[in-house]
Amino acid sequence: MDKTTQTAQAAKDKTYQTAEAAKDKTVQAAKATQDKAGQATQATKDKTSDTADATKKKSQETGQATRDSAEAGKEKTGGILSQTGDQVKNMAQGATDAVKRTFGFDETTRGEDSEPPLRVLRRGTAKVWTVSSGFCFVTFAEHTNAVTALHFMANNHCLLSASLDGTFRAWDLFRYRNFRTFTAPSSRQFDSLAADQSGEVICAGTLDSFEIFVWSMKTGRLLDILSGHEGPVHDLAFSPTNVSYYLLTISLP
Repeated sequence: MDKTTQTAQAAKDKTYQTAEAAKDKTVQAAKATQDKAGQATQATKDKTSDTADATKKKSQETGQATRDSAEAGKEKTGGILSQTGDQVKNMAQGATDAVKRTFGFDETTRGEDSEPPLRVLRRGTAKVWTVSSGFCFVTFAEHTNAVTALHFMANNHCLLSASLDGTFRAWDLFRYRNFRTFTAPSSRQFDSLAADQSGEVICAGTLDSFEIFVWSMKTGRLLDILSGHEGPVHDLAFSPTNVSYYLLTISLP
């Protein structure tokens, strides 16, 4: 083999080796790129999975918080509605009580074996009206319980009232004031009254002790206590003239 042939063969071998080396290098580079791409894909996949898990967890927490808030709101609303209902009932009861107080009505019992409850006044009032006009020109409100009987004196300048509060009162129709109050030695409930023709003697029957108290209108002194009835004294009347001085009393057993 001559020298030229040897040179050509050597160049051919070198070229082949260079090509093989380049091929190996290319294969290695491709493999490294593939490995790197695989790692990047796995990292992305892991990151995506973590993000999805975190999102799911946050969504669950948000949902739970929303449910808790809704439940709390429901309980609060229920509590408010309950309080409002109680307030409305209390307001209604207060209004009812106010009306009762305004008109003075209340119900009190007298025991299980007694008669049905009495309908009495918490605060008794006596009103005086002008019949022709229907105008109430004065109200007497000093009584603290039911006003049970009224009587005009003969001169029309004085009004008498008896009450369950234990007082018998005389009212001045000129000055519109209570100018005299009569009471028993111990607390009694007055249910009826009367005055004689002269206006000097007045009396009141009782609901509880079944007695009749007699006073002097002029001095206010207690003159006598009449007893004998076996039930509440519901009505009294003096004889129409002073010729025969009688007092009629009525009671129910």
